[in-house]
Amino acid sequence: MSCDQRHGRAREPARVFAAGSLTVPLKQAIKAAGLDASQVADPVFGPAGGLRERVEKGEVADLYLSANTEHPRTLAAQRPQTLVIPFARNNLCLFSRDTVGLTEANALQTMLDPKIRLATSTPIVDPGGDYAFAVFKRADKVRAGADAVLSGKALKLIGGPAAITPLEGHSPAASIFLADKADVLLVYCSGQQQTLREVSGLKVSRLPPEIDVVATYGLALLTDNPAAARLALFLLSDKGQDILAENGLVKISPVER
Repeated sequence: MSCDQRHGRAREPARVFAAGSLTVPLKQAIKAAGLDASQVADPVFGPAGGLRERVEKGEVADLYLSANTEHPRTLAAQRPQTLVIPFARNNLCLFSRDTVGLTEANALQTMLDPKIRLATSTPIVDPGGDYAFAVFKRADKVRAGADAVLSGKALKLIGGPAAITPLEGHSPAASIFLADKADVLLVYCSGQQQTLREVSGLKVSRLPPEIDVVATYGLALLTDNPAAARLALFLLSDKGQDILAENGLVKISPVER
């Protein structure tokens, strides 16, 4: 890490690159941590893989927050001083119209139905897509051939070149249903309250345990910017973890017994 990376930005507002699924909780965390615009610039949100590529191409980020741990570790591999820390978890849920009749019990059967349009995020660019395709691989152990069918039919409508352009005032997940682009969407559970508010007639189902996967979020502290370090520590604190949990994520800390 160069001297300007480690020290030259110490008095400048911290630049934060963060996964889109962290939009609401991160803004709340910045405020709760007592950090203002002079200390933390407006965060840059987007698919974590795309943000990682921007850093690799030379854009300055002091703190990088990803929906997986692979992308932070990739950045850290070329930066010996970089710290990579898991800070939250998430689950995947299935969003569908009530008329689809989807439940946890019939989730795999419904996704495999050739009449059902199944949407996901985009693998590689967006960890949400990687997790969705990991679900498909697990499904193959339950029903032979399921991986090929699901991978082949999945519409990659979030986070990639085929992603839907969100309707004005609406999230990508809500836009998929409002524009009638899919019947079922496999995406993070954490955004469900917002999506349900934006689209009437939707329901949310968890995946059956045999095909479920857990998303682990990781952060990379890329520079010595003090505001970035404070924000990273705040996210790991009890207050920070509570904010993440209130927004549908799962605390990284062990449950006290």
